Amino acid sequence: MKPRGPLPIAAAVALASAGCIMGVPKSMHTVAPLGLAQTLHCATHHIKTLGYTIADGDSEIGFVRGEKYLPTADRWLFFGRGERHVLTATVLDDPTTGASSLHVTAGLRDDQYTGAPTKAGSADADAVMAACTDQTTAEGRGGRSG
Repeated sequence: MKPRGPLPIAAAVALASAGCIMGVPKSMHTVAPLGLAQTLHCATHHIKTLGYTIADGDSEIGFVRGEKYLPTADRWLFFGRGERHVLTATVLDDPTTGASSLHVTAGLRDDQYTGAPTKAGSADADAVMAACTDQTTAEGRGGRSG
């Protein structure tokens, strides 16, 4: 049996530090009883209240994206690039039923990749969802474990 050298471990560390192993963004959706315009306004307001800067959005198609840079400079020094929380809210109307739904996605983005959010980013997504929808039908997936 051939002994294992440090190469596989070094390769895994290199991939992780390069940002290749970032996980899956957290995505949730639920019924939006307030309708498209009011739900989008609510989501935009709460994203701003949580300290995000609105980076993109369109009220006619029903989406908004906020970004918040992570406060720790050591992440930038270690990885060589800045990281930020990204929170996106999309409101869709179903023309056949007339019902609206809210989709919220939280992720952690650097200059090259998007991945799973931190616990704070995930909590921000939960806060927007709770403030602007009927939580009895909310579903979520993705995010970091632990």
